[in-house]
Amino acid sequence: MGEATGQKLRSMLGDAAYVALGSYGTQALSFLINVVLVRKLDLDNYGAYSVFLTVYSMSTLVMSLGAAPIVLRYLPELIARGNRGGVIRLKRLGAGLHLGAGLVIIAFCWLFKDALATWLNAPMFAGLLPYFALFTLLQFEASIFEQMLVAHRSQKFRNLTLMGTQLLKLLLFWLALPQDGSAATVLQFLVLSNGILFLLMAARALGLTRAVPDSVDEPLPWRRLTRYGLLQYTNVMAASGFLSDIDLALIAHYLGAVETGFYRYATTTVYTLCRIVPMHFLLSVLVPVYVADYTRNKDPEQLKRVFSFYNKVVNGFLAPAFVGTLVLAVPITALIFDPKMLPAVPALRVFFVGMYITYFLNTTSFLLTILERPEITLYSRVFVIYNVIMDIVLIPRFGIMGAAIATSTAIAMGYVFTYFMVKRVIAIRIPWGATLRTFAYCGAMALVVWLPLRAGWITNVPRLILVVGAGSLVYGLLAWRLPVFTQDERQHLNAALRRRVFPT
Repeated sequence: MGEATGQKLRSMLGDAAYVALGSYGTQALSFLINVVLVRKLDLDNYGAYSVFLTVYSMSTLVMSLGAAPIVLRYLPELIARGNRGGVIRLKRLGAGLHLGAGLVIIAFCWLFKDALATWLNAPMFAGLLPYFALFTLLQFEASIFEQMLVAHRSQKFRNLTLMGTQLLKLLLFWLALPQDGSAATVLQFLVLSNGILFLLMAARALGLTRAVPDSVDEPLPWRRLTRYGLLQYTNVMAASGFLSDIDLALIAHYLGAVETGFYRYATTTVYTLCRIVPMHFLLSVLVPVYVADYTRNKDPEQLKRVFSFYNKVVNGFLAPAFVGTLVLAVPITALIFDPKMLPAVPALRVFFVGMYITYFLNTTSFLLTILERPEITLYSRVFVIYNVIMDIVLIPRFGIMGAAIATSTAIAMGYVFTYFMVKRVIAIRIPWGATLRTFAYCGAMALVVWLPLRAGWITNVPRLILVVGAGSLVYGLLAWRLPVFTQDERQHLNAALRRRVFPT
């Protein structure tokens, strides 16, 4: 291994350490926030809160205009070239697009508030619209400044800020939200915390511009930006029918707020557990580094090696989270959250099957960004049509289970298609031997947690934690002593960590 490679990996691991802290810290706090809200809100108010978040998620997906992917893809390139003027212009473009889109969303919701309230079976919608407007503007604008911080590799500030604002939300909900609280109070607290997040993110992102070298003054590559942005925008437009948000909107329409709350619990729990996987924080480290690296070297073999390593890392966390949740879904729901959410468990399990396939194959996503091939993602959106049709057919007949079946199969098929399309561009291969070994370790873990579950021993949270800890210990020891990484990958990791962590 060359010294340059070791230094690069050490630099990436330094970034990854802060991203891991922020990602896992934020997800842990989000998990606790959801626990508090499930326990403190009745089913009607939790359902109304779910409807509001669904409206935000769907409207910002539709109105994102491709700004965030443009910033994440091209801002590192402009920084690497020392084009400070281009950096300033791109930041203005991203912030302006998100501000304009947010105002359009608010105007639309205000003009059609009564019709939306009727269609979504959410009579509280019109009365809470002022809070929703402030929440949308602050959260949506903060998200584009967050992408700027990722491009600048300002991971320490970004992740500590995200953790801090999540901690503020948790404290507000835990200490100030009354038992049987209202969705209005929840939205007020969200507006306060998102306002602080926006101010901190914006100040840091704009301040970092001064550190960019002023070596060249080239115009922005508008043709590349426009093509990439339009393709990504089209992808996002299609994705609004590809994720669980369309399910939530249709469940609200067909079944009402209570069933919407059940499905939001199921999907939120799955997404939270999936985010234990270091996919998202590794992406925020991989993309800026390898965009700049590929700009200089154009080496596809390097990208193939990175994909194999990345897939092993992701599955090493994803597989045990998936298997463990399938086994322990009932005690997790009843003991950590609330027994009133037990009707959501079957849908939770089905949804997790689809999300496992999705996250496992989504390890190709950084290649699509680096190689500027967003059209491949666009082609996969054909499965959106299947998802919407199946939602309309299955939700009235099978309730939230129908939604889980429709979306999990649709998104899984979409990512299978994406994987085979990427293989036509660059000859990547899934490390199937490592994947099978990881599932063998998960089988030993599953046996450890299933035996006390079958014996009826898991009757409280401490016992649940002990069982999860025992299963994690068995899996961790097997994965450490019998690692799935190649000899070269282990040497790279040990050199980057500056100690012999993995046997070589």
